[in-house]
This record gives sequence, structure tokens and C-alpha cells, in this order.
Amino acid sequence: MISRLPTHPATSGLKIHLWVLAVLTISCTVILAGLSTRSWYVELKQSRIHANVIADFARYLETGTRISAERGPANSYMAAPDGVRANYRTDWEAAAAETDALLDQIGPHVPPELIEKVHDQLANARRLVAMAGERPRLSRRYEDIQAGIDAMFKVHDHFEAVLRWRMAVALEAEPDLIDVLFKGMMLADLREQAGRLGSFVIPPLVTGEPIRSRHVIESQQVRGRLLATWMLMEPLAASLAPDSELGQLLDRTRQDFFIKGLALRDQQLGLDATETRPVIDAITFTRAYVASMRPLQQLRAGLMEDIRLTYLQREQAAWTGMVQSMALMLAIVLLVAGLVLAMQHYIFNPLLDASRAIIALAFDQPPLPTRPRRHVAEIRLVHSALAIVADKLTERRRMTEELHLLATTDGLTGLLNRRTIDDIGHRLAEGARSSDVPHLILADIDHFKAINDCFGHPVGDDVLREIGAVLRRTLRSQDHVARYGGEEFAVLLVGQTKAQAACVARKLRKAIKALELESPDGYAIRLTASFGISGGADADWETIVRRADQALYAAKEAGRDRIRIG
Repeated sequence: MISRLPTHPATSGLKIHLWVLAVLTISCTVILAGLSTRSWYVELKQSRIHANVIADFARYLETGTRISAERGPANSYMAAPDGVRANYRTDWEAAAAETDALLDQIGPHVPPELIEKVHDQLANARRLVAMAGERPRLSRRYEDIQAGIDAMFKVHDHFEAVLRWRMAVALEAEPDLIDVLFKGMMLADLREQAGRLGSFVIPPLVTGEPIRSRHVIESQQVRGRLLATWMLMEPLAASLAPDSELGQLLDRTRQDFFIKGLALRDQQLGLDATETRPVIDAITFTRAYVASMRPLQQLRAGLMEDIRLTYLQREQAAWTGMVQSMALMLAIVLLVAGLVLAMQHYIFNPLLDASRAIIALAFDQPPLPTRPRRHVAEIRLVHSALAIVADKLTERRRMTEELHLLATTDGLTGLLNRRTIDDIGHRLAEGARSSDVPHLILADIDHFKAINDCFGHPVGDDVLREIGAVLRRTLRSQDHVARYGGEEFAVLLVGQTKAQAACVARKLRKAIKALELESPDGYAIRLTASFGISGGADADWETIVRRADQALYAAKEAGRDRIRIG
């Protein structure tokens, strides 16, 4: 005779076979996902490195541009009239400070012999510019001004060695970037040659002497190099959409500099026979010519930034691909494991559960509650009977919980109701110790009747719900908060001093005052509340409530939006 419930085997041969097949499938999935993830990771890392290299090289190009741009204020200083010479020197010194700041940033990363030549030549060029500019306007000589300009040219010549060194280092690490870096170098060289071309005009304009023949030859050589470099940029123009930002910059460069800027320069030297405009002074020419070169600088910076952002987008795409690969792998793993577990759950375990339930009934013991499973009808019928009992018990428990919730909470705000917080208060007041002395804060919404009268009771209900939400957000999780009746709320604090309770009341007052609500008609609803505080170890709950209510009344009598302690 059987005297106890028999046990079922923990596993079976079919289960083992299923798990072996699942492990093989998962292993293949992990291997494939690992290969895909590695490929995405390599792309992500490479794109990030490329973006960083481009950003760093753009910093070097910007430094070179600043060296070129310093010639503009330097030329203006050497051409400035005596009365305003100090102003132009200030502008030049500010430009020099910008140049020095950029050189200081890259200096620690450049071989000392290269950066020292730049600094030495820059100091010499500034000395020559200062000597030329310090002379009275009428005694400034062509040779002195040209010497300062030539010295500034040499500064950039020395800095080009720094650019070539940085480009070589970058290409050694990332050969794929040769096209990007070469375009950046070409655009930076365009800006430099354009600046040089304009600088040849300064000595004749300052001294009134004709340009020297050798400088005409040199300027024509610079012009030829400038135009040749511009022609090399034609493939770039073909690759840009006309309505893109870079396409517009390219068109502005063509219009502002290669048409207007070069025409302005030729007109000042008398090289443009069709030009009838009068010759302007050196400072006015410098301003106009520098403005015409601005699209060149913007084109270089825009191109480098656009390419850098392209690599950052590729990095983001690689990151997304890597995450998707991992997510797909995880989904497949979960799917395979879920299928095996589902077969266990819906095929093997129901058979064992059915047998255990029948044996339990035979031993006059209640069967374990089970949920109906989607299997054969005969087994489902047995489990359905057990499920009915379980469902009935569950329904009874749910109804009990709902009744408890209805009995303890306010249906509008979801807070505790007055009866519940009174029960808690009675219990705490009766057994209060020094560590859990109760303090009660009563809060009443000021002029709430006016809100109902003006906007209607649905809006008033919304206001009460919002106030309840503010109280829950502002208070600690261990604090008790209830709707005490109408527009009145109660907060029960435990383990707080009266001073701490006052601090809490001030925080609640500020939070309610900061609340911004809007009626359905679009009118702003501003709220304030009055607060009464009471509590301590020497009073029962009825006394605490009465004192808090009296303090609340005193706060409303004092003008509302007040806190009083009873």
C-alpha cells in the first residue's frame, strides 16, 4: 500500500537532448554575433581615431591661419596715421596674442627645433613691424614696410614645416586620411597665398611709390600658385551639392575673392586697365581685402568639420550596429532557451503535474494550483479544474485587497483617507517614544471655493490631484500623507522635531506656490496653502489634531499662505 506521495524524476532523456541542441545553437549564434560585433567595433574605433586626427590637424591648420591673419592688423599698423597709430597697435597686439595662444597649445606636441624656429622668426617679424610702424607716417620707407611683410611671410614658411611634420605623423598612423589632410593643406595654402598677394599692395599704398619690379614678379608667382591650387580644388566643387553649406561657401569664395578680391588688388596696383575706381588707402584696402578672404578660411574650417562629423556619424552607426548585433544575439539566445523551457513547461511538466494532482486527490490532499496550459485536451481538462479553484482563491484575494484599498485611501487623489491617517496617528501617539514622536501638518488650499466657482468642479478635482502629487513628490517615503477632507490635506511625520516639521511645511508651501496649472480655457491658476503644525510626546492624537487645526485657522486669519505652529 502506498503511504506517501511519489516523486517524479528531475530530468529525462528528451530534456537532455533538447538542451544539447539548444547549447549548440546558442554557441553558433554567439560566435557569429562575436564576429559581427568585432567588425563593428573595429569600424567604431577607426572612425573615432579618424575624427580625433582630423580635429587635431584642423587645430594646426587654424594656427597657421592665425599666423597668416596676423599680417592684416600688422599691415594696418604699419599704414596707420600718426594720430590713431596706438589703436591699430592695440588691434595688432590682440591678434598676436591669439596667435601666441594657439602656438602655446600645440607647442608641447611639436619637435622643439621646429616650434623654436617659428617663435624666433615670429619675434623677429614683430620687431621689424614695430620698427616700421613706430616711424612717423611721412617718414616710413618702402623697404622697412616690405621687410616686415617679408619677415611675416617667413614665419608661415617655418610653420609649414610644422604642418608637414604633423601631416606625416598623422599619415603614418592613418594612411587612409591622405585625401582629407591634403584637402585641408590645400585650402590653408589658398588662404596663405591670398594673404601674401594682398600684402604686396601695402608698401606702395603707404609710401605712394610704385611697386618694385621684383615684387611684381614675386606677386605674380604667388598669384600663379594661388590659381593653380584653386584649380586643384575643382574636384571638390564637383562633389558638393550647390545648395549645401559647403557648396555655398565655395561659390562665395569664387565670387568674393577670386573675382572681387583679386580685382580690388589689381586695381590698387594699376594692373587692371578696365578699373576706373580711385585708389584707396592701405587700411581701407586691408579691411576690404581681408573680408574678401574670409570665405576661404570658412571653407577650410567647414570642410574639415564636415569630414570630422562624417566620421563621428560613422562611429555612431558602428556603435548602433554593434548594439544591434549584441541585441540580436541576445534575442536568439533567449528565443532558443525560451523554446526549450516552453516545451518543458507545456509538454513535460503538465504531464507530471497532472499525475501529481491526481495522486494528491487520491491522498485527500488539495492539488497545487496550476494555470491551464496549451496542450492536449485531456490534460487541459484536468488542469482546468485545478485552475478554477486557483482562480476563485485569487479573485477572493483581489477583492479583499480592493476593499482594503477603498477603505484606506481617497478615491480622487490616491492618498490615504482621514480614517486611515487617524488610525496611524492614534497608534503612534499612544506608543510614542523620543525617536518616533508624531507631528501633524494640516494644509488647506487657499480660496479653493473660488476655483470651483470660476472654473468648475472638474478643474477643482484636477487641482486636488495635482496637490496630492506635489505632496507625494516632496515628502519622504516614510512620511504619511492623506486627504483630510475637502481641500484639506494632512501630513504625519515620525521621528521629527517641531523645527524639522516646520521646515517640511515651508518646503511644501514653496512647492505648492511654484505649481503652475492652466484651466481648459487657458487661464493660469496660481495656488497657495495655509499650514498648521502640532505634535509632540505629551499629547494624544485628538489634542494634536485640535492644535494643528487651531494653528491652521490662525494661519488663514493671518492672511493665508502662512505657517503657524500650535
